[in-house]
Amino acid sequence: SSRLGAAKRGDDETPRNKRMLNTLASLLPADDDHRLAFRPLMTNHQLARELMEYAARTLDRVQLRALQLWIEGASFEELAAKLDLPRPQDANRLVRAALARLRRHFGDQADD
Repeated sequence: SSRLGAAKRGDDETPRNKRMLNTLASLLPADDDHRLAFRPLMTNHQLARELMEYAARTLDRVQLRALQLWIEGASFEELAAKLDLPRPQDANRLVRAALARLRRHFGDQADD
């Protein structure tokens, strides 16, 4: 599906937690970036941990919870219900604002 939110999955499938990494992948250096030398500066696991640590320190409680649920695969409809939001669009705005804040912070670091 090309829409944002969770893809339909069976009960036995695990949530796809790489969504935020894919969304923020543009912040990483390109494969032909010579600054990488022989080893990546940061693994996906390290990047995910740093992103979530920063998010926990800087996002408000509801925005952080929306981001966490979205990463776990919740749709915007599910987010709205779990967070007592009036509409799925409100959940979409929370997640987009959280991602924008992460992009601004980590994008500034990538430019250094």
